[in-house]
Amino acid sequence: MANRKLKTTAILCVWILAQTLYAQAPAPMTLEEALAMARLNSLNASIVEDSLRYVELTQQELKSGSRPQVMATGGASYAPDSRNFGYDPVITDGGQMNGQIVVEQNIYDGGIRALKMRQLDVDKKRLRADSVRLDRELVWIVTKQFMELLKSDQLMTVLSENIQQISDYFDIVRSMNAGGTVPYTDVLRTQLDLTKAQAELRTARTARGSAAIALTTTMRMAPDPNFSIVGSLDTLLSLQINRLSLIPSDYLESTHEFQSLNQDIARSKLDEDLALHEKRPTIDFTADAGYLSTRSNLRLPPAEMYSGFGASIGVSMQFSLYDGGATAVHVQQAKLATRSLETQRVNLVNEIAGQVSNLRLQIKDQENALEMASQNIETADLTFELTRAMYAGGSANVTDVLNAKQALLDAQTANIDAKANSIDLQIQLEQAITPVSEGRL
Repeated sequence: MANRKLKTTAILCVWILAQTLYAQAPAPMTLEEALAMARLNSLNASIVEDSLRYVELTQQELKSGSRPQVMATGGASYAPDSRNFGYDPVITDGGQMNGQIVVEQNIYDGGIRALKMRQLDVDKKRLRADSVRLDRELVWIVTKQFMELLKSDQLMTVLSENIQQISDYFDIVRSMNAGGTVPYTDVLRTQLDLTKAQAELRTARTARGSAAIALTTTMRMAPDPNFSIVGSLDTLLSLQINRLSLIPSDYLESTHEFQSLNQDIARSKLDEDLALHEKRPTIDFTADAGYLSTRSNLRLPPAEMYSGFGASIGVSMQFSLYDGGATAVHVQQAKLATRSLETQRVNLVNEIAGQVSNLRLQIKDQENALEMASQNIETADLTFELTRAMYAGGSANVTDVLNAKQALLDAQTANIDAKANSIDLQIQLEQAITPVSEGRL
């Protein structure tokens, strides 16, 4: 009975451990799931939100400057009024004592506040565009890393199949050597190629682990070299081609780089206006109420003393008569900055057009390479089968067979590389021409 209980407990423990390990192993992810995870864990949204909130608070601060400012003031001063030492007693009256509520209101600020509000509106628009851009860039990064992991998986599959085929062929060569049909050097040569293929698989496995770590790190998950995904390079390539077909042909002036420069130019022109408004006058209204008296008044008999309680209002104007040419310099600086940005915009049009043309040319070249690689796989596979049959019949040597096998592997690898390169170029093209308002997946 005791042994049965012990056996049951052991089985239960093993079952619980297996369930725990199974529960901890993440299920393979699709591209859509990887994108959702990356967006969920991304800090880009919170960074942009904080920046937007900062701009909004700055706007609130500017708005508060247009409202009346209410302050409480109080103090006392003593001013000697002897003939030998002291200020003019008509002015100081021996010193003062006050406690007042003061209200200040800016009536006209030369339009400075309105211009700064417009600049902050431009900043908010730029930040919202940056939010879209950062999300798209995250998608492109994840898609590219997902592609690299798919490429590694497919390469490992091809290399594993290559090892299996060489192993099968190795068994045949050893059998033929044992029967005296082929020399032992054929066995050694085949064994050498098998060892080389196994080393290539180990290298590919390491590269695959690095690709998985890069993807999981971008998704802000624990780095996992064994992270698995679901998909194929063919499906991903079709997805990219379909996405590019949805982008309008008049993309140029709606790209993020172009729109960002437009916003920079708009802000720079507002800097020009701000510089011009520096010489405009400012008008302020002030009012106060409370207690204000002098030392001389307080020394009078109560019947002759003024109460000291009262109020006053006033208007003040301030403007610059001469600033040493500082305003003119500020205007020139702003104009030069605007001109520089407008020149950059002209250059950007040429750069984007050249980049897009170059990418389209490279994509076309990769399409040709992909088509050629597919044809080469069929040819190399047939050549390998025929050469292996000829070797069995004695009309080919082992070097011919292994060279044919290597040619097949090269064709399969070239096919994978062509698909991956084509996807990478499609992503680069999408980055270059996607309008700033476009969403992604």
